[in-house]
Order: sequence, then C-alpha cells, then structure tokens
Amino acid sequence: MAGKEARLQYECVRWYRNDWFKNPKMLFAVFNEGLNVSGKISMGLVPGVSDLLYYEKDGRRLIGIELKLPGESHDVQHVIRQCKFIIDVCDSGGFCDNMEQFKQLIQGGYTLYDPQKVLNYLSSLKIKSFTWDATKFI
Repeated sequence: MAGKEARLQYECVRWYRNDWFKNPKMLFAVFNEGLNVSGKISMGLVPGVSDLLYYEKDGRRLIGIELKLPGESHDVQHVIRQCKFIIDVCDSGGFCDNMEQFKQLIQGGYTLYDPQKVLNYLSSLKIKSFTWDATKFI
C-alpha cells in the first residue's frame, strides 16, 4: 500500500479504536505487501485480500474494505484481484477513498464503491495501470 493510502488506513483504524470503540477486535488488517511475497504465499498469503476486514457482529457478516485514494495510480490486474476477493470471499464490502465514507460504513450506512462496478470498469480497460477516480463506479 502506498504511503498516502497507509495514512488513510491508519486514520480509519485510529478513529475506530479511539472514537467508535464498540469492539476493537472486529476491525483488523492482513498485511499482504512488502518483502518476501513468494515466501508469504507458501505460508497462506492470498493476493488481493482487502486492506481492512470488518466483522459486523450484529449482522454476522464479514466486510472487505479496500482503501484507495483519488488520483493515485494502481495496477489493473491487482485491483481486479481485490474486487474478486471481496465478491468471492466477503459477505459484502467494497472500495473506500476517504475517512467520512469509512465512518459512515462503520456507523451502519453502506457507502462503499461496489466491487462489481469497479471490476466491470477495469475489465474494459486495455492498459496496465489506471488512476483511481470513483466517479467511474457510481
């Protein structure tokens, strides 16, 4: 995850733990990036796992939250894997590109960008990377 996205993730987790604080164990991260990816794959790493996973106990569902920042460039194939993880593994989820959107999700409003719409858009591209622009998925 790029530095600015890591900052957004930090801010989301900090708000959740310090201000919302219903149950800090319900929001967690799986660190899929960094060094020795091939070694991590042999130990169970799954490419495309969401940045944050939120277990909504009341609804008894796992929500995949993939963080993106407007204007940042991303590898098309990697984001396709992220879409497919949310669609195939999570009960719900999507893409989040700002703090207010994250807060709304946690407080009970579903505001994430639909991974199927993101996948449809990316499948139409003939390029290797794209710039995140959520207006393409509304």
